[in-house]
Amino acid sequence: MKIQFENVCFTYNSSSGKTTLLQHFTGLLRPSSGTIYVDHRNIWKKGYSLSELRRKIGLVFQFPESQLFEETVAADVGFGPKALGLDDEEISIRTEEALKLVGMENAIIGERSPHQLSEGEKRRVAIAGVLAMAPDVLILDEPTACLDPAGVKLVLQILKKLHQEGITIIVVTHSIEAIVQLVQRIIIMNHGEIFFDGVKEAPFSNEAILTKVDLEPPRLVRFCKYLQKLEILSTCNSYSTEDLIEQIKKLKNVTAP
Repeated sequence: MKIQFENVCFTYNSSSGKTTLLQHFTGLLRPSSGTIYVDHRNIWKKGYSLSELRRKIGLVFQFPESQLFEETVAADVGFGPKALGLDDEEISIRTEEALKLVGMENAIIGERSPHQLSEGEKRRVAIAGVLAMAPDVLILDEPTACLDPAGVKLVLQILKKLHQEGITIIVVTHSIEAIVQLVQRIIIMNHGEIFFDGVKEAPFSNEAILTKVDLEPPRLVRFCKYLQKLEILSTCNSYSTEDLIEQIKKLKNVTAP
């Protein structure tokens, strides 16, 4: 699926941010000017189905409570498929499969109230609700916000698995630390404009890029660079703890400086 923004502008109260940008992907907001194309079609042209667009592009908001409003988890996850007019059997199948994708069992959690879940569980249920629509693209706004380290790790594992299964993942976040191991491409926004767009390795090998937008490389990348400075590592290409461990395992005759 190709998504293209052409001279898109939207303002309210003299400013707009990342969440505003995300809401344009699915037509929740209409740009003040410019055009949005999905698969070369203008989504605001007469006759275009925004409901079909929202099936293809799933959006998970920063605060999962904004997407959880049914009495039970199963009803919440099945809300989208039900709105599509699917029969009860298909809704049940999609609900069970979507919950499995986020590491949950419908038989165990399906009848619980989503409002009595932990923050991490709410986020996973919100993701499952979007996945039940079988989207081609999954967009997440700050998916690791308010989660403890275990919760962050679990969400990243889920997103990696979904990507491996063919779903395009777009993450918007202030936390480079959390998502650097997940992504392949990074777009850095600065004052409403694209400051950098390229492979994730590029900004971390050029400190001038990050300094310009007041960002620091993730701690793991900084540690990797430190090992490279000590000549323990010849290159710095680790973006997860597992990657770094594997890189160190390949070393021979390593001694402390």
